[in-house]
Amino acid sequence: MSAPDEEGSVCAQLRAHLCEIIDAEWGMTAGAADADPLMDPRVLEFLEAHAATCPTCQAALGEERRVRDLLRRCCSGEPAPRDLRVRIVSRTIRMSSSR
Repeated sequence: MSAPDEEGSVCAQLRAHLCEIIDAEWGMTAGAADADPLMDPRVLEFLEAHAATCPTCQAALGEERRVRDLLRRCCSGEPAPRDLRVRIVSRTIRMSSSR
């Protein structure tokens, strides 16, 4: 296991790339509407390996998957506008922090 400061840095890097990680997981390509460019496969592999052993990062990935699933269901399979995703995520964060 990495030292705590290194671990925190990896967690921060994973959170910064949540969208790209899920894009790759769901098979989205850089050409898809509103998709971020795919990240270096080695970085993706490193972050996925970290997430497999980090409950905090597993939770962050799970939340991103749930948000995307909700957006897909609400938009009948069409890509949701980015501003809608931002509003949902910000409200979810506010609700989570007020508990």
